[in-house]
Amino acid sequence: MIETGGRAEVTRKDISQNPVALRFNVSDVKAAASLLEAQGVPVEVKMHDWGTTGAFIDPDRNVCSLKNADDPFFTDEQGQ
Repeated sequence: MIETGGRAEVTRKDISQNPVALRFNVSDVKAAASLLEAQGVPVEVKMHDWGTTGAFIDPDRNVCSLKNADDPFFTDEQGQ
């Protein structure tokens, strides 16, 4: 649950202002980023050796992130 009444900032909140990032596991980071960008939300997609992420900022300037859902950390031994 996300409560209202927080404090909005003009720029991205740093970790001392908000040590939490909401992460959304998605099947296709680039496709999800495109959907957000079509709504006017800039997304910074990065490829890492451990997966793909897409960082964006909510209206209160909190950090949110997309992450590829096929991350092996979140699969069982059978790959499901």
